[in-house]
Amino acid sequence: MKRGGGVNRRFEDKAVIVTGAGKGIGRACAIAFAEEGGNVLLADIDERAGEETAQTIQQRGGRAYMVAGDIADETYVKRMVAAAVAQFGGVDVLHN
Repeated sequence: MKRGGGVNRRFEDKAVIVTGAGKGIGRACAIAFAEEGGNVLLADIDERAGEETAQTIQQRGGRAYMVAGDIADETYVKRMVAAAVAQFGGVDVLHN
């Protein structure tokens, strides 16, 4: 997301996982983390909604990567964390 404009960059280059990132509060938080410089891994059971959030972040100049699945599934959670490590080098923040 664009630098300047009075936005605080508290999450500059931090890897942030946001669950439920496709809609509502999760979507708003994912966008806010990206606006503050975070690299956001979006997790949502609704792949289409998550991809729309990723596109919104990317269109605004942020970094976002979507991994669809159910966080109640341990295998999915392991895949989600592995994706964050592969895409962003680790996990600094988990917002559930």
